[in-house]
Amino acid sequence: MHRAIQRLLSPLFAAREQLGRERDAAIAERDAAIAERDAAIAERDAAIAEHDVAIAERNVAVAERDAARSAASRLTRRVGQLEDEITKLKARLEEAQRAAKRQAAPFGRRRRKANPRRPGRKRGHPAANRPMPDHIDEEYYVPLCACPHCGGSVDEVIDLEPQVVIDLPEEIKLLVRRFHNQSGRCPHCRRRVRSRHPLQCSTANGAAGIQIGPRALTLGTDLKHRVGVVYRKVSGVFLMMFGLYISPSTLVRADKRISDRCLPSYQWLVEQLRLAGIVHSDETGWHIVSSPKKVWLWVFAVPGLGLTVYAIRASRGSDVPNEILGEDFQGILCVDGWAGYLAVSCPKGQCAAHLLRRCDELLEVQERGAARFPLAVQRLLLQAMALKALTDDLDPAVYADCTAQMHGELTALLGGDIQEPANRRLADHMRRHHDEILRFLDVPLLSPTNNEAEREVRPAVLVRKISAGNRTAQGAIVHERLTSIARTAERNGVRLTDVLPELLRSPDPDHVMPILKHPLPAQPEPTQRPAPRVAPGPTPQLEPHPAPATHEDPHELRARAARRKTPARVPRPRLRHASRSMARCHGATARPPPT
Repeated sequence: MHRAIQRLLSPLFAAREQLGRERDAAIAERDAAIAERDAAIAERDAAIAEHDVAIAERNVAVAERDAARSAASRLTRRVGQLEDEITKLKARLEEAQRAAKRQAAPFGRRRRKANPRRPGRKRGHPAANRPMPDHIDEEYYVPLCACPHCGGSVDEVIDLEPQVVIDLPEEIKLLVRRFHNQSGRCPHCRRRVRSRHPLQCSTANGAAGIQIGPRALTLGTDLKHRVGVVYRKVSGVFLMMFGLYISPSTLVRADKRISDRCLPSYQWLVEQLRLAGIVHSDETGWHIVSSPKKVWLWVFAVPGLGLTVYAIRASRGSDVPNEILGEDFQGILCVDGWAGYLAVSCPKGQCAAHLLRRCDELLEVQERGAARFPLAVQRLLLQAMALKALTDDLDPAVYADCTAQMHGELTALLGGDIQEPANRRLADHMRRHHDEILRFLDVPLLSPTNNEAEREVRPAVLVRKISAGNRTAQGAIVHERLTSIARTAERNGVRLTDVLPELLRSPDPDHVMPILKHPLPAQPEPTQRPAPRVAPGPTPQLEPHPAPATHEDPHELRARAARRKTPARVPRPRLRHASRSMARCHGATARPPPT
């Protein structure tokens, strides 16, 4: 029974084992397929990862390419800008090199206006014709008897409006005077005295008995120191126009004597300058052959009064304005941005034209953000100058509000953080002169610009271009005195030939020429003056040229010396100069500055 059951079940067990083996084989095949599938998936994932890496590398390459293109574009634009800037700088360098080698100065206006105004008077302006002279010396009648073209007779003849011709005479005759003087002894003074006519400048005789009159010498002085003609050409003018030969050396010695006589007038002009409420000042380079140091010509001008004072000094510091204006000057000094004026203690006003010119120079080389600061300064100054022009038209309260607004805008403009070096230098300069920039808005008679001094320094510059300065320190002193007097007389409409001969004929050594139409009243002298303000530093030395000998009457010289020793005469204060030698030429004793 048991064996039968086994025989019946054995095929089943065998079939089951076969099915198990087949099942295991199927499972193995399935696992192999799964493994192959996983391997394929892994390969796919690896390919996908490689593709992503390739895409990322491509994106990086594209980004680098775009960045390179952008950088190349920026560099191309920057190269173009730098090339344009280099071209401009090369042009400016060539212009500066040519200007350094050019004997004559270039034109002051660097850029011409695109649409300049038409020259001449505006439409509707009254005509400015030459006035009719007060007398007629010669009169001619010109009848029309025949045709000037064919010689035939003419009819319908009418009288035309007469023509007046003003001309010089064919011959200018010299006026020669002979004076017969006498000499005698005064028993009271126990002196040898001489007679003197009011038309005589001196009583010299003998070798110096033939002299050039004061009017001729005045004309020579005016031609040399006001017009700017050199001595040799002045001598040629006298010879060609008047037939009178005067050697150049005679004119030089005559100017020295005239300068000594004009010293009281020059000092009176300086005193008038110190009384003025507003003074404009400027300086320019000068040349003295005998001076080892650089010399400067200073000009001080008073608007409205017609007063101009020149001073030639071996210094460009604050000691010169302190010397000329005095220690107790109470007026306002209008100046440019030169640092030498910082030590001058009087109130000052800055020239707006110099700041505008500096802004224009910055705008020529700056662009974009760097140009904002000079543009803002330029706009503020132009608005302030326009407000100054409307002073008489605006209500005082409105004008005061606008002025306060201008001051606030200036303070805000200078309070910012400025990074560009050139703009920072301009801002630092304006901060140092913050209270002086818009002072013309607070002072009614103060001009926004320093054009008064610029106009007065121009004649001196023309003389410098023609004569190249002076040979000696004594010649510089003569030039500053005579030029100041001649220029002041011209500004006041006074002819030098009308006042200077009277000075030369006057026996009074303190005679002052009336060349100011409206002089300022003198103020009482203080009981004690403060100590003089002199800038520290070494005093430049200028060796003076020996003064030429004068041909004056020795009796007159002794009498003049006796008058100087009288105790009743109040001595006139002398002007201190920066150089001891120049002070000796002035007849004053200059103390050295403190060290």
